[in-house]
Amino acid sequence: MRALARNASIVVMDEPTAALSGNETVALHEIIRSLARDGKSVVLISHFLSEVLALADVITTLRDGQLIRTVDAKDATEESLIEGMLGHSLLTAFPEKTIPEEDQTIVLEVEHLSAPGVNDCSFVLHEREILGIAGLVGAGRSELAAQSFATQRCRAGPFD
Repeated sequence: MRALARNASIVVMDEPTAALSGNETVALHEIIRSLARDGKSVVLISHFLSEVLALADVITTLRDGQLIRTVDAKDATEESLIEGMLGHSLLTAFPEKTIPEEDQTIVLEVEHLSAPGVNDCSFVLHEREILGIAGLVGAGRSELAAQSFATQRCRAGPFD
């Protein structure tokens, strides 16, 4: 915002939507587009590839601090950006996901966990499974993880 108040001709935005809701992101995207229409240049740094593809005119990809390529956004895809960032196809980077078998060992089971920031949350984690916990800042992700491993005192759940 300081750059806008100073009437800067170049505005750098580093992960500007990382902690925004959907509506806030839409509003910021419109602000970014209006800056460009008004003659401002914008450098957008983001790990949201769809956002980069939707907003950018030109995309530069870096890997390990090295310039990999600069292309017109119209010539880029999420797959080409990922390949540039990784140095190989995404398909070779990650194995195909498998659904745990019913008899696979349960390594963590949380039932009805309630604590500051978390209300009645349950999940099961099996051996060799990756469990993702997602949400916006303040949604309770970190609290759920900490409380699941009893690093904080719970009000209800398996550690009472």
